[in-house]
Amino acid sequence: MLTGLQKKTIEVDDNDSRNIIAEGTFINGNLETSGNISMQGKMKGNIKSASKVVLGKTATMKGNIIATEVEVEGKLEGSIEAKERLLLNSNSQFKGDIHSKILKVEAGASMDGRCFINETLDT
Repeated sequence: MLTGLQKKTIEVDDNDSRNIIAEGTFINGNLETSGNISMQGKMKGNIKSASKVVLGKTATMKGNIIATEVEVEGKLEGSIEAKERLLLNSNSQFKGDIHSKILKVEAGASMDGRCFINETLDT
């Protein structure tokens, strides 16, 4: 039996990396990378990427995302800071605040929160 599980931040430094979090995977903690992230699993924690983060259809996340570009097709509860562009696909369910230069919301997407668009994002 595992006891005393700790949250940790995982850092990946390869800018051309493609990090895949498969369906059936659960992460409890933070993830930081300079590369792309494609998530189909579940996560409780924050993601920070210098590139693109994609939450696929089966992805469920409670936490915040900071990235250059973000695409949501699954479920997300938290805030998003997309330095360039955020896309909420038609199947997405999002609850939280958005900070982005560009926001695209497809018909059928569910969104509950505040939007701050065309901001200068320095983080």
